Amino acid sequence: MKPPPALCILLAALSLPALRGDEPLSVQPAEDSFRLSDFLPRGLQSNPRLNLSLITEVTAAGKKLTPPDRNHPVYYIAVDGGMDEAGNVIAGEQPPSTEQWRKVMIASLAGSGYLPASALHPPTLVVHCRYGSFNQIKPANGGSLDDPSTENNVQLDPQQFRNLVYKAALVGGEKFSVDLIRAMSTNTLSFFRMQGAHTDTLVNLAFDNLYYVIASAYDYDAATRGQKVLLWRTKIATDSYGMMMEDVVPTLTIDAREYFGHPTDGPVVLHPRMLSGRVILDQPVVRDYLERTPANAPAPKP
Repeated sequence: MKPPPALCILLAALSLPALRGDEPLSVQPAEDSFRLSDFLPRGLQSNPRLNLSLITEVTAAGKKLTPPDRNHPVYYIAVDGGMDEAGNVIAGEQPPSTEQWRKVMIASLAGSGYLPASALHPPTLVVHCRYGSFNQIKPANGGSLDDPSTENNVQLDPQQFRNLVYKAALVGGEKFSVDLIRAMSTNTLSFFRMQGAHTDTLVNLAFDNLYYVIASAYDYDAATRGQKVLLWRTKIATDSYGMMMEDVVPTLTIDAREYFGHPTDGPVVLHPRMLSGRVILDQPVVRDYLERTPANAPAPKP
């Protein structure tokens, strides 16, 4: 199957090998019991817990569609958005290998009922996938966003404010971002932290250094006409303290394997073990490949 010419111009498509739809996604069992090593700094633990936030936001167009399952899959083509670094860039970040990233993302999307398109199963979605880091906001007046004694009096310049809004939406969605900024502007952040069981964790994530994964789904037919119609966006994030990107990004992706494209009732907070998301992948089976796009084709921006 050849993609329409308009889509070739619009998208920088990946040549991703498809996994068989009936292949099991084998995940090692979680180890949730408390360990004495949990008292150690996370960088010294062999299998630390993560503070993970996850949310899927669905647009009005996306709500008209029925989310798939593994018995009623939806087919897509993928676009690799690669790695982004925002905030204060930290030297030495080591991303996962491209091949590892592709295999884990394909397997995780399959866990949510999304399979790569083939000649027998034309695509209805374009799924744009990216990951990266977003580092801590540094207040202009020297206050600390993670110090309760000063967090209500910090001063952010316009760029820091925009970064905070983006990070809050990344970890908790658009409503959480608006509520957090309102609490900061009215000096009620300490009270806001106590509003829900997981609100304090989400606030800490918004103020901390993050690793994240974002998958955004667009309507395929609209894309062939040069239109960008967003259907849903799934965002997964965790604080990066004591962690390495090459280890965390695949774990985040696997931990979201049942959430991609499935609406959540607000943000979900999980505390999985780092190694609880290890996946055993069977040998992938190549079905077909998308043609490469022209060298001067613009990269899509979700």
